[in-house]
Amino acid sequence: MKKYLALSMIAVVVACGFALAQDRQWVHVRVASEGEEKFNLNVPLSLIDTVLPMIEDKEFGSRRSHGVRWENHEWTLEELRELWNAVKQERGYDLATFGNRDSEVRLFLDEKYLRVESEDSSRDRVSARIPISVVDALLSGSGERLDLSAAIDALKQLGSDELISVEAERGSVQVWIDAQNR
Repeated sequence: MKKYLALSMIAVVVACGFALAQDRQWVHVRVASEGEEKFNLNVPLSLIDTVLPMIEDKEFGSRRSHGVRWENHEWTLEELRELWNAVKQERGYDLATFGNRDSEVRLFLDEKYLRVESEDSSRDRVSARIPISVVDALLSGSGERLDLSAAIDALKQLGSDELISVEAERGSVQVWIDAQNR
């Protein structure tokens, strides 16, 4: 009798876990190289959402962000929020283009994404798409803190979406979100 009770409890836990997994958004990372090496990571956003406060409390404590430093200038998060709010009013243009004779990197906004695209002479390509709603959520914190939990919540609302794609001669990297654990 105890054996059947234990098996029944295990079946209920597995069934509940399966039901919850069907209703989750997952972050997937796939890295492949030209050899046999590859790496796959599948993590439910709900797990990231649960673990994030623990990591922030233990690892970051009361430390605050010091903004973003580029060359000799440092922007506070408040300045970045103001800049972001001004930039996102107009979409469909290049914010910045960097390059040399071998490569070019474009930073631009389209209707839904802050995008970074890079291409070089060796045919390596990088494409990163950060949903505008996620950037808005990330910058919605107060003071000098990013709101990582709000950014995770925004990711949960996306449905399926490719976030990062890198195609290189020696391998590839993909990061995407969807409702499947695969």
